[in-house]
Amino acid sequence: MVAVAPPGHHVATPLGKSATGNTILGKKEFKSSALMMSVTTKCKRKTAVIGSRQVQVIDTPGLFDTTVSHEKIREEIGKCITMSSPGPHVFLLLLTVGRFTQEERETVKMIQEIFGEYSKAYTMVGFTRGEELRDEGIAIEKYIEKSPPALQELIKDCSGRYHVFCNKDKDTQAQQIKLTLEKKLRNLRGEAVKERDEDIKRLEELRANLEKNHEKKINEIDSEVFTELARSRAGIRRRAEKAEAKAMAKSLQHNQQKCTIS
Repeated sequence: MVAVAPPGHHVATPLGKSATGNTILGKKEFKSSALMMSVTTKCKRKTAVIGSRQVQVIDTPGLFDTTVSHEKIREEIGKCITMSSPGPHVFLLLLTVGRFTQEERETVKMIQEIFGEYSKAYTMVGFTRGEELRDEGIAIEKYIEKSPPALQELIKDCSGRYHVFCNKDKDTQAQQIKLTLEKKLRNLRGEAVKERDEDIKRLEELRANLEKNHEKKINEIDSEVFTELARSRAGIRRRAEKAEAKAMAKSLQHNQQKCTIS
């Protein structure tokens, strides 16, 4: 699981990315700070058992931060890919309850550009500060329903996959997170495999159509060549017959002239 956050998002606070990683793991593995600054400067990977499976959580140092040099971002992306080999099973896109910008809307596209088109099938949204919704008695479904259209579209892009984190209540929600994430990880993997298989099927159909069209084109060319060759042979034959007839007529004329002289 790769935890990412949109550009300009202060995710190193106890309500952010590193704290969420700790909540998922059920223990404090990633360093987080209450200061409004990033604590994570390099990709870090930690492991825990969630339900019946071993899960690796990779905390990323602002892969989409415009204040970081492109060289540094490329270096960290390379590390992230290596750490998650053979490939991330989940991209956890973290958003803060009550905050949503166009930058966050574009993050899914940025993930696709960096990690490939299939990454969207593995992306789910994680809402931090879930305790604020709980304290106000607002269900996450109602929050999403009343949210900006762009946020609803983002969740739709992720096939409706989301989870709410209350990072201040680690102990009380640890078991719930384990059960929920295990189920969502299983569903996510199934959906991704299904989407991949559908893409493979479409590619195979496209290849078959291309081969069919290619064969049809070759047959058309062969037919045109055969027709042209037959036409050319017929022309040569007519010219040969014409030349032969002309030569025979000339020979007969010559013989007639000889007979007349005799």
